[in-house]
Amino acid sequence: MLDRKQVGTEFDSTKEKLTVSENVEIIRRWYESPSPEFLDPNSEWLLAEGFPFGGRYVGSDAVFKDFFPRLMSQFSEWKVSIDELLDSGEFVIALGRYQGTVKDTGVKFVAPVAHVWKLKNGKIVQTRQYVDTVLIARALASTTTSQQQDNGIKELQIVNTLTANI
Repeated sequence: MLDRKQVGTEFDSTKEKLTVSENVEIIRRWYESPSPEFLDPNSEWLLAEGFPFGGRYVGSDAVFKDFFPRLMSQFSEWKVSIDELLDSGEFVIALGRYQGTVKDTGVKFVAPVAHVWKLKNGKIVQTRQYVDTVLIARALASTTTSQQQDNGIKELQIVNTLTANI
C-alpha cells in the first residue's frame, strides 16, 4: 500500500464535465486513493523508458509491491496532480504533472505527464505512461543538497520549457 504521507494526488473536480462516465469516475477515484482493488488481476503497466524503474509491470503485486516501493526509495515526496480527464470510451486519458523531491538531495522537480488508462468491466487492464523523463533524470542527477539550498539556494526547480520544434 502507498504511504499517503509520501505520495499525494490532486484532482480538480470543478473541471469535469456535467456527465461523467463510469470509467472516468473509476480513474478519478484511483487518483484520490490508489489501491489494488482498481486493477484487473492481470493489469499491465507500461511505464516510460528512462523513467525511474520504468518498464512493464503485470498484476497488482508488481505495481504495489515492486514498482511503487522502488520509486519511493528515490523520493521523499511524490505527487500526481491531474488537470484533466478525457473520456474515450474504454480509454481514459489523464493530463497533469508529477511533482517530487529527491530523497538524497532535497532537489524538487515538476514534470508534465499523460496517463492512458484502459478499462474493462470496471477494472483497469492497462496503463500507459508518457512523461518528460529528462526533467526527472536531471533532478536525480543533481548534486545540490538540501543544506546547500538552506545556505542560499532556496530551491532548484526544473521547469519544462516547451519549444516549437515539432
